[in-house]
Amino acid sequence: MDQTLILWIIVGMWAVSFLPRMLPLQLLSGRQLHPLVAAWLKLVPAAVLPAILVPLVLLEKGEGGTLHFNALFLITTLICFPLAAKYKSLSLPVVLGMALVAAGRWIFPV
Repeated sequence: MDQTLILWIIVGMWAVSFLPRMLPLQLLSGRQLHPLVAAWLKLVPAAVLPAILVPLVLLEKGEGGTLHFNALFLITTLICFPLAAKYKSLSLPVVLGMALVAAGRWIFPV
């Protein structure tokens, strides 16, 4: 692969990942958000967590690509999701979830 092409690919990946994050910051910095928008943005962490986790929690790829139910991830999610919704933060649920999965795998090795 040509070195110039690799450079353009890297620049393109930078543009599609960095610019959508930086442009809103530049456009909205120093402005006061409407209270309704600010309240809506505070709910984003509690909405992002289930959107990412639901497909991963309910089904897991097994041998041969077959999908099967994963009780350990479901139990961990049922414990951590209310914390994310209550505190509107992902730090505590992520750390607690990692600890619960690690403990579950240690207690019930597969």
